[in-house]
Amino acid sequence: MKQRRQAQSSALSFIDCICCGFGAVLLLFILTAKSQIVQQEIEIERALTDLEVLQKGIVIAEKEQQSIEAELASLDPQPGIENISLTELIAERTRLSKTIEDKKAALAFIDEETNAPEAVAAKERPSADKSYLSGLRLQGPRVVILLENSGSMLATDANSALKIIRSGSGNQSEKWLRAKAAVRA
Repeated sequence: MKQRRQAQSSALSFIDCICCGFGAVLLLFILTAKSQIVQQEIEIERALTDLEVLQKGIVIAEKEQQSIEAELASLDPQPGIENISLTELIAERTRLSKTIEDKKAALAFIDEETNAPEAVAAKERPSADKSYLSGLRLQGPRVVILLENSGSMLATDANSALKIIRSGSGNQSEKWLRAKAAVRA
C-alpha cells in the first residue's frame, strides 16, 4: 500500500489568506473614514461662513428696500395718473396690433370660404384647421396630393353610389365635393 504524503507544517491555509485580506480591507476602511470625517467638517465650516455672509447681505438688502419704499411713499403722486412704464405700453400695443391682424386674417378667410362654389361642402368638414385630415403642415415648395375617383367617393353606401352612377352626376356628390375642399385646404 502507498503511503500518504504528510502535510507540510509551513504551508498557509486558505482561511489564513482570507483573514489577511479581510484585515487589509478593514484597515483601508478605517483610514479613509477618518479623512472623510475631516473633509465633512471643513465643508460644514465653509457652509456656515457662507451662511453668515448671505444673512448679512439679506439684512443690508432689506434696509435698502425699506429706504427706497420710504422715498417712494414720500413722493406726492399726481391724482388720476397711473404710473405705467413705456415697455408695458409698447408690449400692450404690439399685442393689440397682433390681435387685430389675426382677426382681419380670420375675417378674410371666412369671406373667401363663403364666396367659394364648394362652400356647402367646406362647411361640413369637421374642423376649421387646414391640417385636420393628417395633422401635418405642408411647407415644401411642391406637394402632390392624389385623390381617387372611384365609386366609394360618390356616396357613403353602395345603393346611393349606384343611383349617382346611373344619373351621371358623380362629380357633384357631397362626398366628392368635401374631398376636393379638403385637398384645396
